[in-house]
Amino acid sequence: MNSKPILSVIIPTYNRVKFLETTVNGFISQITEGNFQEEVEIVIGNDAAFDEKTNEYLKKLEVSYPFIKTFTNEKNLGLSGNVVKLVETAQGDFIWLFGEDDLITPLSVKRALESIKEDNPNIIIFNTINITSLDDSNLKYETWGDDRLSIKEDLFVESFKGNEKKLSYIKNWLYLTNLISAAAFKKDLFLSNLQKAKKYVRFESVYLFQAPLIVGMAKQGRIKMISKRCVLHRKNETHWSKNIEGKFTVSLYDGSEIVRLIKEYMPSEHKAYQTILASHTLGIIREGKKTGQNVTKYIIDAIKRYYSCYPYNIRFIIMLFIPKFIFKKS
Repeated sequence: MNSKPILSVIIPTYNRVKFLETTVNGFISQITEGNFQEEVEIVIGNDAAFDEKTNEYLKKLEVSYPFIKTFTNEKNLGLSGNVVKLVETAQGDFIWLFGEDDLITPLSVKRALESIKEDNPNIIIFNTINITSLDDSNLKYETWGDDRLSIKEDLFVESFKGNEKKLSYIKNWLYLTNLISAAAFKKDLFLSNLQKAKKYVRFESVYLFQAPLIVGMAKQGRIKMISKRCVLHRKNETHWSKNIEGKFTVSLYDGSEIVRLIKEYMPSEHKAYQTILASHTLGIIREGKKTGQNVTKYIIDAIKRYYSCYPYNIRFIIMLFIPKFIFKKS
């Protein structure tokens, strides 16, 4: 790669080389078939997973493809630390943060480049659909549910404040920025708003990557939404959701920080977003009850943090008193 790329696809990874290989192969195919080698780079950040297969694969990629760069952290930085390092390492003006276990659909790279060139947005939000993996590499999977973004045609919004009412009718548009792989953004927008975001979101929060985007969209606007399905979002476990405690930590504590940030910068979206997070927390509580775990402290905390999310408050309280054996039978 001789010139500076337009788009950097950054992929944080940790000990899931089979998923990573499938994801990267999807990008390689679209980059080479579209002759985008000078316009798109891939940067992979291995977060101190020193398994031999991952290291061998990363070395092979760098030798085979000049548009791919990799690094391995000497110590584990966590998702947020790794993402910030990846953003700073990337050469492109535009960043697409992508999950190691998610997939792109055909022509997604082309659509991203066209959007950047035609609209010069600060952020691109991609339509996604959920998948469940049937193996350990995403070579077999099932899609379920509907496309997450409820628009039939691409949409460009010059400013958030000038289009608040219009945006309020678009289901899931803001929530999609919560999902790794569903948004691309200007590197400068992310870095310039990172310090403001840290006032609301702890550095160790898994949603730190989302916080500068919220600040940037609210203040700088220029939001592009792509209606075509571009991302297959894997809904099996993540690194932080393999146990109930991890799920509660992310939903209640990390999620609450994002809700507080939205209340400050996008008050018109606050209630809807808070309700989504409360709904997710309710599902986790139900799962915990069903598996016989003591989730009382999380229910009480959920009531405190999502106090304005009627009718979820009532549902949280009811779950305090429902015996565990009823959930086990359901």
